[in-house]
Amino acid sequence: MFAARRHPEQAAMFCVPLMFFVAKMLTPITWTFDQFSHILHKWMGKEKEVPLFLSREEVRLAFEEKDSKGDEFNATVNQIFQLKNMTAGQLMTSLANVPMANSSATFEEVRHLLSVHYAPIVPIYHRFPHNIVAIAQIRDLLSVTQDKRVIDSAHSPWFVAQNTSVLALLEQFKRNNQSTAVILEASGHAVGLLTLDQILATIFGKESSSQVLEESTRYIERTLSGEMRVAVFNQQFEANLPDQENRTLSDLILSQLDHFPVKEESICINEFAFTVDELTLRSVKTLTVRTMRY
Repeated sequence: MFAARRHPEQAAMFCVPLMFFVAKMLTPITWTFDQFSHILHKWMGKEKEVPLFLSREEVRLAFEEKDSKGDEFNATVNQIFQLKNMTAGQLMTSLANVPMANSSATFEEVRHLLSVHYAPIVPIYHRFPHNIVAIAQIRDLLSVTQDKRVIDSAHSPWFVAQNTSVLALLEQFKRNNQSTAVILEASGHAVGLLTLDQILATIFGKESSSQVLEESTRYIERTLSGEMRVAVFNQQFEANLPDQENRTLSDLILSQLDHFPVKEESICINEFAFTVDELTLRSVKTLTVRTMRY
């Protein structure tokens, strides 16, 4: 029993000849019962029923996938078997691609960091980036004041060796109710992050699992000058606002309205919301821009 638990595949292969022999021995008995059933049904005047055993062709058809759902199931199974040989180091997201904050950083500083590169998880390090001391999740920071340190609302990190099997790690995720693991190399330095969502995305064939931490959608909340050219805005924030030669943000807002704006008036253009902060007699002096997806 112990050997079968430790080596299930070898134990199963060892029992294959025995099972094949038993199946051959029972075939005449199965056939006899089937013939007796046919005779009994014929004597009672009932319609012929399905035989008690399946032919080889029927078994093949039973397992043959004929639709896209079957293909998806096979792909999922293949992904699970591939995970058996994968380690946490192969699936992790490198810390070089994750926004990080110093242990002394305030919520305001982290908010500015995420306005440039949004991520749902922010590792907190002390002195050196490879020295992770806490993990901050965005949902835990919603009620934090601007001047409070983020580390005070963060969680203790869960460390995992780089060569840990992904399947073993999946079981640990289930047991300890964690959602993020900090991956350590042999020297004990942190080198990456691996989330439960990344593993599940790999199993079910979703988009690249690294997108969990390297999300392309960024949250922006900035106060800008109305004289800023639209071309510069598009380049800096990777936007696609309607542009003409030397058009400014003030010109863009005025062209979108059928009246001269008032203070604190807002207008939505593409995925951005512009709010007027200050006005001059003929233009918008300053404005606040925010993304509408956060």
